[in-house]
Amino acid sequence: MKFRKMLSLLDQKPSEWLVKTLFFSVFTSIILSISTFILTDDLLFSFIVLISSNILVLVFSVWYVYYKKNKLMSEIDNVLPEYLENVSGYIKAGFSPILALKSGLRPEFGLLSRTLEFATTKSLGPTPADNEILSATSELESIKLQRILTLFLTSYISGGQVGTMLERMAKDLRESNDIRKKLITGVSVYIIFISLALILILPLIVSISIKFLEISSDGTADLSMITTLAVLMLTLTSLFTGMFVGVVKNGKELMGFKHSLTLALISNMMFFIYSIYLIPFVLGPTI
Repeated sequence: MKFRKMLSLLDQKPSEWLVKTLFFSVFTSIILSISTFILTDDLLFSFIVLISSNILVLVFSVWYVYYKKNKLMSEIDNVLPEYLENVSGYIKAGFSPILALKSGLRPEFGLLSRTLEFATTKSLGPTPADNEILSATSELESIKLQRILTLFLTSYISGGQVGTMLERMAKDLRESNDIRKKLITGVSVYIIFISLALILILPLIVSISIKFLEISSDGTADLSMITTLAVLMLTLTSLFTGMFVGVVKNGKELMGFKHSLTLALISNMMFFIYSIYLIPFVLGPTI
């Protein structure tokens, strides 16, 4: 049910999304499995690639919907101060609070504009305004928006100074967003350092360790298994690093999954470049 709401926020029908995702998943997995069979001539491994690629594409598709939905939510939080200032201005100009909610909307506000446009229009009917507005915006799952609208409607019903309250809220939200941006900027230095260490230094250390293990064991060590473990270690480290970046920038671990994919690809690519080209070149082909 929750996933259906995510798709509706993205203007996608569940049935259409499912058909497109399954088609892309099956098509991609078949291409990968056929390519694997041509390269390795191993039917069992090709079947494993077929199943695993199907699962990975489906997981990535679900994550992408979650990512797009949270991007929309962050955009709503970013435009809230400007929207509240607009509403406050209309109220001070003599508009009724509900009409000011509608008049303060702009096309560039995106999902917020579409949702409140619909809610405020319905609130002009027989249904109480607070019920229509709160029920329409509850699907957005924006805690800031819900709290602001609750205070707005409470102040409106009790006859408070709605315009002044909204103006102060807009100012507080702007200050809060500025503080958050400064914190992210301060932490970005550490994020860059950790990322560089992951994609440049860690693959080098691992490839050197595997090379010296090969030398010391006189070729008796199972290097294929060790290489697989090294790839797995780099991938897991990239996953957790990306989740850390997601928490810092967006407050949610899964939002950093896109960084995890990038870090995993680059770190593993650097590992194989070090292992195949750099280490043999430095240590010499006879070692």
